[in-house]
Amino acid sequence: PAALSAILITHEHSDHVAGAGILSRKFDLPIYATEGTWNAMAEKLGAVSAKNIRVIESGQDFYIGDLDISPFPLPHDAADPCGYAFTCGRLRAAIATDISQLVSCLLSLRFLLRVEDDYRVRLRDIRLHGRMALRIIRVGLPTGIQNMVISFSNVLVQSSVNGYGAVAMAGFAAYMKIDGFNILPVSSISMAATTFVGQNYGAGRLDRVKRSVWVTLAIGIIYTLCTGAALLAGQDAILHLFTADEAVVTYGKLAMRWFCPFYFLLSILHGLAGAVRGTGASIPPMVVLLVSLCLFRVVWIQFLLPFFSGIEGVFILYPVSWGLGALLMILYAWKGKWMEYHT
Repeated sequence: PAALSAILITHEHSDHVAGAGILSRKFDLPIYATEGTWNAMAEKLGAVSAKNIRVIESGQDFYIGDLDISPFPLPHDAADPCGYAFTCGRLRAAIATDISQLVSCLLSLRFLLRVEDDYRVRLRDIRLHGRMALRIIRVGLPTGIQNMVISFSNVLVQSSVNGYGAVAMAGFAAYMKIDGFNILPVSSISMAATTFVGQNYGAGRLDRVKRSVWVTLAIGIIYTLCTGAALLAGQDAILHLFTADEAVVTYGKLAMRWFCPFYFLLSILHGLAGAVRGTGASIPPMVVLLVSLCLFRVVWIQFLLPFFSGIEGVFILYPVSWGLGALLMILYAWKGKWMEYHT
């Protein structure tokens, strides 16, 4: 590793970038990636020294030592993927493939055709079950649209952070590594609520549906308040696990002070959305999440962010949007007819 000069990233998928941040910090290596890839992978890398953040653009060559490197765009399920062609004197080399999805599909199908269990696939028996397909689309499509659009809004937020410089970007990325301690459990609790509510709603046990909503909210709020307090108490030591740069740590602490006390709002939003979704009412949660976590954030960035003198304007956006979403979801859970959605 000591002989390495740089790290070149093609796209942000975890199996490609999981160790890049660690390698960069340990051996002081620059990381080259397109702007879209940087926006998508920043939180996965942890803190990266500002001087080692190198943003490139497909079609524009750059040099590392004697190597002339030409990034070129690739078709892939990623934010801004690229491949690299290397030229040194008269020698030139490049390789690019995108067949992994097809290979995975064929191997999975081969297994399902040969397995002896009840879920074995028999090609002659494959039929489109119209009623079931419509139910799957009705529940799954709104959730897919919701996640896609929210991901787009997150890219806009990350771009706003990038506008405050590499140090701010590194500090925000360092904190986003910690963010998972709250985000992932909140999402898991929400999915558990969807499953439990769906089972009891289908069995006609509305009393258990109501009780599960309160249990979901209690678990989420207690967990997020406890972890938020613990993270704030150890913020300095935690951030220094990712970087020794005090300027980066300062930005990370600022993010923590605006995020950690308010995760309970996010738990209310996702907990209620998961419970409502379990009854088959997938569109109302989608609308609430799109309004609060996408549309509101876009409006904030475009019209309200210019009134803030520092990056606090970006960080404040998160708890405010969570609060808006929680309020809208509470109003729907209280006044909406989701308990009677398909009865």
